[in-house]
Amino acid sequence: MSVKLEDNWGTAIRDYIKFLSSYHLAPNTIKTYRERLKYIYNHYSANNVDISRLDQIHPVLVFLDYMTGKKASTTTIYLNIGRLKAFCKYLHDEGRVKNPLDITTNMGRKTPVTMSKKEVDKVFDKLSTKEDVRHRIMIELFYGTGIEATELLNLKVEDIDLGKKTMRIKKRNNIERVVPLPPRLLRRYGDVKPPIRYYLENVRPELYNKEGLDNLLLTRTGKVYRRETIWKNVKDVCERAGVEEKGTQRVLRNSFILHMLERGEDIEVIKEAVGLESNFTLRQIFDLLDERRKLEYRESIHKKHRKLLEEETEDDLLSAIISDIEDELLIRQQGEAEEKYNEYLKITIINDKIVLQNKFGLMWHQSGSGYPMNFKEAKVWVNNLNNKEYAGYKDWRLPTREEASSLVEDEKVNNRYINPVFQGKQTRIWTCEEGGNQETTWHVDFSIKRVHLIDSGCYVRPVRSVE
Repeated sequence: MSVKLEDNWGTAIRDYIKFLSSYHLAPNTIKTYRERLKYIYNHYSANNVDISRLDQIHPVLVFLDYMTGKKASTTTIYLNIGRLKAFCKYLHDEGRVKNPLDITTNMGRKTPVTMSKKEVDKVFDKLSTKEDVRHRIMIELFYGTGIEATELLNLKVEDIDLGKKTMRIKKRNNIERVVPLPPRLLRRYGDVKPPIRYYLENVRPELYNKEGLDNLLLTRTGKVYRRETIWKNVKDVCERAGVEEKGTQRVLRNSFILHMLERGEDIEVIKEAVGLESNFTLRQIFDLLDERRKLEYRESIHKKHRKLLEEETEDDLLSAIISDIEDELLIRQQGEAEEKYNEYLKITIINDKIVLQNKFGLMWHQSGSGYPMNFKEAKVWVNNLNNKEYAGYKDWRLPTREEASSLVEDEKVNNRYINPVFQGKQTRIWTCEEGGNQETTWHVDFSIKRVHLIDSGCYVRPVRSVE
């Protein structure tokens, strides 16, 4: 590796981190960006790719193969490509590369986990008013306002207005919203003051506060809570309530949104109350309502509000996810808990769509052929795909029986036993394995979940191995 190449990368990364820091992002946010960029730099520099070539597709394809070959998780690949694209956009805006990177990724999102109202009650029943008052306030605010962890950490004493029974929440971009304080925080428990008043008048003033911090929540030693400590506190309380698998701030937030929807609250009111910038989360939670409630809800709100639940482009989703570092922090906290669901990663490279099946080190053609054909025609179709270098590759082939069978799902979605990340038109696809009499070929049928021999009339879904 040349000194010039190393200097070019080092200068660009330092400038980018300085650019991100100008937005007053949290230290953890900057740390995650730096770690991702270091991973990208180590690979690109090892292949002698200068920073000026960051916008070229071929190095990205090599990077994809490298990550897949190393068995990097789908989440890791998704986040690395997202950071790479954001970094390249910065370099393009600065005039250091000619073009932004023409690649997008789309990772299937896990169905939001929520608590029932009974489960929420169980959690609060495990919190006493005095001993666990800080924990109660944390969980009440997560569930009763949908506040994010970062917003909670930055909450000040002056943001609480007991007279008006409201709370002011500031987002990272300094946009403010004023929300009602949760009723449970304002309720007396026997002869004990309401939790928020008890904390402000009896607990908060007694905390050791040498530095004169004005944050609402402080530890016993008078320090600002760390994000990981808040997560642990929430998890511990939920474990005591018997809902340990749902013990996260995100679940409490999702539950708040779901229960507001169940009460028939207006969508715009929910978005403003929770501070949602994207409709994606709201739409996912809306899907958790049973069909009767969905029908009632749709009939009760204005047509323009229904449209908000139905419109969301992949670009909007990608932008929202890239800008929301909370996703990555949650992944770091929870490990790879979502990987079973996120087995596939859809990637678009200059209009060519592919799907990574990371578990087996395979890359699939996302849509496959648009019409069925016989086996000889299928081989010609794949050969033409290689001649065109689809998505930048020219080693596409028909899958083996085992590879094609790996796409079969246990549950039917849209009348097919295949993940919806793939185009569902193909009811059955060819494999490369011919039958014993050489007149028939094995194929996989996704409409009936079966592998058997046939002599004609199958679609083509090419695959390539990633070493």
